[in-house]
Amino acid sequence: WLMATLREADHPLLGTLPDFGNFALGNGERYDAYRGVGEMMPMARAVSAKSYDFGPDGEEQRVDFHRMMRIVLDAGYDGWVGAEYRPAAGTRDDAQAVADFVALEAPLNRLVHDAVVAHGGSISAEHGLGVLRRDESARYKSPVELQLMQAIKHALDPRGLMNPGKLLDPARVASAAPVPTLSED
Repeated sequence: WLMATLREADHPLLGTLPDFGNFALGNGERYDAYRGVGEMMPMARAVSAKSYDFGPDGEEQRVDFHRMMRIVLDAGYDGWVGAEYRPAAGTRDDAQAVADFVALEAPLNRLVHDAVVAHGGSISAEHGLGVLRRDESARYKSPVELQLMQAIKHALDPRGLMNPGKLLDPARVASAAPVPTLSED
């Protein structure tokens, strides 16, 4: 009924936020989340990749993220996908759930980033790579991209004074070949 209502309203500001986990019908019944996400994708404005519990390999135990992201991408979606973590109710105390999640950050990042890059996406966000993704960029950017980034940084900041080490490894920036300057004549 939701999608029929949205289509009938036919307003450019209306859309959906498919959420991998919000398909409860009440009385313990659930709508098929994969079907629901697929039905909502034509009007998606963003997507919430909700997760609940991760195994030791970093794979979500209740949601098949590979299948969900295939549904999202097959719909032609190329917008924001937010990551949401909500420990399953009653499975463990919140402090332990958070500690377990933090311990899985690196394998989860690798899993998500590999999938994003394999589908033509980028691991950068609205503020670029930043400190948190600096070391990972070498895995996902080609040597040419890294050299270009280093050359631009060197051209704009030859003494390495602006945010040293925040985006590029300082050793790589220092060793980047100087960029030729254009003469003014």
